Amino acid sequence: MKTILIPILLASCLIPGSFSLAQAPDTEWTRTYEKSYDDWATGICEFKNGFLITGYTIINGNPTIDAFLMYINYNGDTIWTKTYARPSNDAFAAITRTSDGGFAVLGQTGPSAYAWYTYLLKFDPTGETLWTRTYSECFGDLASKIKQTPDGGYIIVGTGGSNYDAMIMRTDANGNLLWRRTYGYSDEDQAFGVCVLSDSEY
Repeated sequence: MKTILIPILLASCLIPGSFSLAQAPDTEWTRTYEKSYDDWATGICEFKNGFLITGYTIINGNPTIDAFLMYINYNGDTIWTKTYARPSNDAFAAITRTSDGGFAVLGQTGPSAYAWYTYLLKFDPTGETLWTRTYSECFGDLASKIKQTPDGGYIIVGTGGSNYDAMIMRTDANGNLLWRRTYGYSDEDQAFGVCVLSDSEY
């Protein structure tokens, strides 16, 4: 059985005069969370005096993969866990806070572990689902990171399609796909991170 391991680090710094020297972060606490047979944590963000954690779980004897969302307080105690069990395979890959106080979760969904579509879920500040978008244009993509853009939309990166190219896609505030691009530079290319420089630069 694999368990979810969540180490929380505190970074401290010394400021001698006008020069600051960052020290190595200290581990405040470590928690493991045994949910089922095989559990993977994929994303984390701070939320309402605690943290939201995304991931996916494989239950022994269950033919499908289920996504989960877990809310813990600052001490690592579980407040609630929601598992999204559907006939399809679902895995959450990343999470980001949104300007309205809620959050958006990026994931994959598909009929098998080898056939995925990118999908995006928007939640309000209470954790209720506002909408879900599945992108049929993104068959075979493995999305990995998401950020909200200044206009309220989203920028998403990952690996695109069967050619394994780096992928970037942009949506509006309602999750509607605006554009998608792939960038192939070698045999296999993958994008693992993104930051927003302006409304049109990433």
